[in-house]
Amino acid sequence: MTTAASLHQARTLSTATTWLGWISVALWTSAAVLVPVLDNANSELAGSIGNLSAAVLIAAGLLTFEKAAPWLGFSLITLGALIGGVFLVYLLVPMILAIALIVQVARDTFSHQTF
Repeated sequence: MTTAASLHQARTLSTATTWLGWISVALWTSAAVLVPVLDNANSELAGSIGNLSAAVLIAAGLLTFEKAAPWLGFSLITLGALIGGVFLVYLLVPMILAIALIVQVARDTFSHQTF
């Protein structure tokens, strides 16, 4: 006999969080490509690697949130958003996007906690 307490509750990301995550992946991927192309004076390889690693970490977190463990997805997304925010700190929109993404993922991770 199966009770409600014994059922495994799968956590899923909300639609808004998923869209915000994939938009941030596209933003940091395009920043990794476009910043060195458009900024000839300060073409830094470290910035491109940092932006690309932020995009990869967020994408990996989005994919592993529902498949592996919410904590792993949460930590990967948070780490990617922080790295992306650091490398594009001179722009205000990516920093706001990183903060909003972290808050949304934390809300989705910590909601529906069963003790």
